[in-house]
Amino acid sequence: MATAKRKHGEIAEATPRSLSLSNSYESSPEPGAATTQNSHGRSRPFIASQACDQCRLKKTKCDEDRSRCSTCMRNGLECRYAEAKPTKKDQTISKIYSSIYRLERKIEDVASLIRQQNGPFTDPPRDHPPVPVEITHGDGHKDRLSIANVLNASPVAKHARMHTDADALFAPVPSASNSTDHFADGARQMSFSAHRILQWPAIHALLPDFLQGSELVENYATKLEATRPPLPFTVSPSRHSTGSSDSERQDWLQSLPISVIRGLTEAYFNMFNTSNPILDRGYFYSATLSTVMESGFGYNIESCVLLVVLALGSMAVTAHREADFPLYPLHDGDYEGTPLGFVPPDWIDVTEEAEGLPSGLRFFNEQRKRFGFLMCGTGLEYVQCHLLAGLYYAQTVRVLDHWHMVNKAAVGCLMLLNGSQADSYNWDSWKCDMLARVFWNILMFESILVQELDVPPSGLSDYEDIVPLPKFPSYPVSGSKTVEENDTNYQYHFLAQAAHRKLLNRMRNSIYTYEPGMQQFPSIALSRELQLQLDRWRSTHPPFIQQDPQNSNIHSPTSPTKLASHIMSAMLHGRYLIGMHLMRRPFVYKVLHVPAGEIISSDVLDEVRRCLENAVDWPQITGVFEKARTAIPIKFGFGSQFLGQLLLFKGVEQSLREEVRACLPAGWEDWVGKVFAYLRAIALESPALARDVYILETLYHEHDPK
Repeated sequence: MATAKRKHGEIAEATPRSLSLSNSYESSPEPGAATTQNSHGRSRPFIASQACDQCRLKKTKCDEDRSRCSTCMRNGLECRYAEAKPTKKDQTISKIYSSIYRLERKIEDVASLIRQQNGPFTDPPRDHPPVPVEITHGDGHKDRLSIANVLNASPVAKHARMHTDADALFAPVPSASNSTDHFADGARQMSFSAHRILQWPAIHALLPDFLQGSELVENYATKLEATRPPLPFTVSPSRHSTGSSDSERQDWLQSLPISVIRGLTEAYFNMFNTSNPILDRGYFYSATLSTVMESGFGYNIESCVLLVVLALGSMAVTAHREADFPLYPLHDGDYEGTPLGFVPPDWIDVTEEAEGLPSGLRFFNEQRKRFGFLMCGTGLEYVQCHLLAGLYYAQTVRVLDHWHMVNKAAVGCLMLLNGSQADSYNWDSWKCDMLARVFWNILMFESILVQELDVPPSGLSDYEDIVPLPKFPSYPVSGSKTVEENDTNYQYHFLAQAAHRKLLNRMRNSIYTYEPGMQQFPSIALSRELQLQLDRWRSTHPPFIQQDPQNSNIHSPTSPTKLASHIMSAMLHGRYLIGMHLMRRPFVYKVLHVPAGEIISSDVLDEVRRCLENAVDWPQITGVFEKARTAIPIKFGFGSQFLGQLLLFKGVEQSLREEVRACLPAGWEDWVGKVFAYLRAIALESPALARDVYILETLYHEHDPK
């Protein structure tokens, strides 16, 4: 305990106050350190990562100030810094950055070229958009109110109102959006939402009469999720709460063995933090955990962070047990004589809850008790805590609760990005890189939630050009690299997913956007360019996360004995299939609504065929995930996409045109059966997904329960 206290004191005392990302209570140590202490308590200057040439030659202390360090300035010397040699990790990340930049510029250039070639014309377009483009909106389009607009006192906030046109399949492109300035007046954007496919006229016509125009199929996801009760606040105690009185049983956290805490936190970092690197492992063990040990799970932000980590760690244990995978990573040489299946730890009962309750709820409830006293706190650790709570809600398929937490995290992030010190942020520093990590985690979650729910965006995406992708510098603690750095290479997975999100945004702002005067909508040329960019995105992955370029339907984890490796491999391969599918979904809309007698070109049919081919055999519900349902990430997001897939398959199957029906891929019925099995199992956790299943069962009569 003395060692833990000393380490916490060192970090807290060493924090430079000029660039603090945390304004939490005094018990909260600030990330980062400029000095350390030796065993005798004396301050020791920090070791410069790159001293100037003069200080390096004279072997004197260098504070690394640019353009002249204080030593050279005091002695009147010329101050020069040698160019730092990039590490292998830096070169890989730089390659990813360059690929993202080229991708964005290329798509922008191609989209602009297509507009220039089309140009305005007076005759009616030969290949006109479907009827929904002509939908009127009463008193006009209602822009969504952005939290960023409120914080920045933007004039747009005075006129913006919540968007309520749930039936609009082609919503007007907001004129105030910086990312859409190049669009012509009157441009409309096709909905990216899978649930809005239910509003396609051709799909809506397939519904039975009692569902036509019913609230059962219109904007139901948000309404249903808003009416569900919260997670229960009372759970049965574990065997670690052995006291006879209520007060003794309430002290079960204080009596929790350190081996249990360590086991659960390792389970969290080995599974969840690899996919969503919200926390830094080194800082967590050096500062956060030591603070909690001092306070005895007190009412501070560190205790709240740890409690959510323990809750997620409990889920990780459950996922490993479902998959029959070893709980902790195996290293080279550990396989011989070691069982590869799940070996339950002695403390596994602390992860178990009553039937129907999610794993780790007892820890999550303890966090909820404490966080009520801290809800007004600000700073990076508060953002992290909200994001971790959102991740727990995501795994329990409580999508609206997930959005609430992500939205709170976004507000905290916006406050940091608009703070008095924001202009002086050094994004190469560890502290600011942690802010970049949570920023991109928030954006990736928010993109899915805002797309499928009737909720407002936070406005955080307006800062994409300001906040760089994280570079994952190591937290300055002694010791070797952690398991997640050496074995799972989580930072490259995360950067690849962030780059993919950028690509999806480009798809939505290009191929999903119709402008008056376009001769062809959607654009085949733009679809083919997007395909090239998606292939380039995959080809730039480092070798250890590369997929088989000869067979896009195979995903193979680099470490088959690690569940986290399966998750990351499935996510990358799944994102590739999502991109292939989504970039061509407007073509399915086109062929389902083409006027009778109009010829459908072979190029358009090829796009439809490829769209449907990439809507089968997604890895998120195959392989180990057929058993390990707890391990599936963003369940609601993938469940929504599966709803969209089955609606498209049924719409194409019921088409009156033979050439359209011929686009259905081989084996699509088998895939429909697998999706139904998954959705029916997960529908027990979400009323919105239960409604999805109910609607699909009215269309697929042969899949109705007997």
